[in-house]
Amino acid sequence: MTTILALIEQPLHPHDVERLASFYGVGTVVHIVAATRPEGGRLARLVDETASAGQFPNDWEPESALSTSLAALIAAGVEADGELAGKDTVASVVDAAATVTADEIWVITPPHWLEDTFHRDWANKLRDKTETPVLHFVSGTDQVVS
Repeated sequence: MTTILALIEQPLHPHDVERLASFYGVGTVVHIVAATRPEGGRLARLVDETASAGQFPNDWEPESALSTSLAALIAAGVEADGELAGKDTVASVVDAAATVTADEIWVITPPHWLEDTFHRDWANKLRDKTETPVLHFVSGTDQVVS
């Protein structure tokens, strides 16, 4: 059995659900932590919205993102549960990873051009705070952010 902790900002895209359901196959458990605030400041969000040309939703509804994502994973046959992040998203993910004994942490977000470019995104912050391997995927794509 493999446990993946997934940090999300918006509902999982069907492509992300398929990746989570099939990556390790039967027996995969997914614990979602839904961020309660967007990554980066106002300038970073403006750059993201401009660069993505409206490709990603701007609605910030973490409860909806969590419930929609859990329903999609369960419908795909994945054992899944989740929680909302606290005020400090990184600390919430580190704590949750220890609690659920996560084998990996997957950060699944739309592109964050400034944070990703300067390695100040959640994935890089998590790599500094935990020994658990961290992967960063651009939502809805096969793109991995390094």
